[in-house]
Amino acid sequence: MTFEYEEDNSLSERIRRELRNPSMRTIFISIVVVIAVVSAPFAPGWISSTKSGINEVTADHDLQTSSRLPNDDLTDEQISPYLIEKAETMRDATGPFQWEIVNFRFGPCDPDALAAHSDGAFRTALTDSCTSLADIQGRYQRDCYIAASCNVSDEAKNGLNAVIAVLQKAQINAGY
Repeated sequence: MTFEYEEDNSLSERIRRELRNPSMRTIFISIVVVIAVVSAPFAPGWISSTKSGINEVTADHDLQTSSRLPNDDLTDEQISPYLIEKAETMRDATGPFQWEIVNFRFGPCDPDALAAHSDGAFRTALTDSCTSLADIQGRYQRDCYIAASCNVSDEAKNGLNAVIAVLQKAQINAGY
């Protein structure tokens, strides 16, 4: 004995069956729709607070970016103080942004930019300092990889202080 029956597959009948015995997919879609409707009035506030938070986080980086000078704007008397400022920022770093403030292989430390300086001893001091700063930055990068645990080691600070002293001496000897 077999049972046979006709199932009504009209749209209204399918909706009625789905509402009587909902599937997990229907429950999930219903929950998502309810959450979207309830949270919609709060979305503009969330978006504006997120924007302001991101702006606060990146403000320090924007200041650092604006303090970078292109190669052609640096005169002989400006390059040494610029490198000293970047080395001091690295020495006092509290996060990765301060530690990696500039790439000491490009910009003012680019070989073409260094070759443009007239004084041989000053150029040699700048070249050696740029190489030392790039080396220190790479060697101790792991100490300041995560902002929460950024701790510049004493060895790195001593190396940076030595480079700063060389740059200051070169600046004085060059008469700037």
